[in-house]
Amino acid sequence: KQKTAYEMLRSLVGSEMCIRDRYKILYKHFDRAAEEFPEISVRKDCASRHFFFSNMINFKYFKAHYNKEENEILLCSNLMHNYVDLKENLDRELLMAYDYKVKKRNLSDDSEFICSQIRACRRQLDNFTDLPDPSKQHLTKICARTLSKQRGPNTEKLPYDKWTRFVTKKVEDSLVECFHKKEPF
Repeated sequence: KQKTAYEMLRSLVGSEMCIRDRYKILYKHFDRAAEEFPEISVRKDCASRHFFFSNMINFKYFKAHYNKEENEILLCSNLMHNYVDLKENLDRELLMAYDYKVKKRNLSDDSEFICSQIRACRRQLDNFTDLPDPSKQHLTKICARTLSKQRGPNTEKLPYDKWTRFVTKKVEDSLVECFHKKEPF
C-alpha cells in the first residue's frame, strides 16, 4: 500500500533520527554556527490555491514555508503528493534556513533573497539525479523567478508589474553565479 504524503511526513518529521540522517551535513553546519536547527511543523489543513493563477504579492498558499522570525519550517502535508514532493520542499526550505541562520544572509534584501531562492530551487531539483545540468538550470530559473516574485521582500514596495520585471531581471542576472554555489551539500 502506498503511503499518503501525511504518513510520509509523520514518519520523517516525527523521527528526529530520520531527519538527522538525511540532513547530517546541515546539522553539523548549524551546530558549528551555534544556531538552532529549524523547528519542522506539519499541518494537514493548509488552504489550497495555485500560485500560477494569482497576481498577489506575498501569496500564502505554498506546500512549505520557512519562517525566519520563528526559525520554523511549515510543511503542508495535505498539499504534498509523494515522498519526492516532500523532499523537494523540505530541501528548498532548509537551504533558505541555512542561508539565513548559518551564512547570515539578509533575506530581507531583494538581491540576497533572490540568490538564496536560486540556490534553494537548485537544491530542490537535485532530488532528480538523472536531470542534466542545463535542464536543472532552466527549471531553477523558473522556480526562483516564481517563488521570488511571490515571496520576495519587495523592499521598494514596487507595484506588481514592476516587481515582476525586477525579479525576472535579477534572477536572470544572478542565475549563473548563484546556481553554482552548492554549499553546504
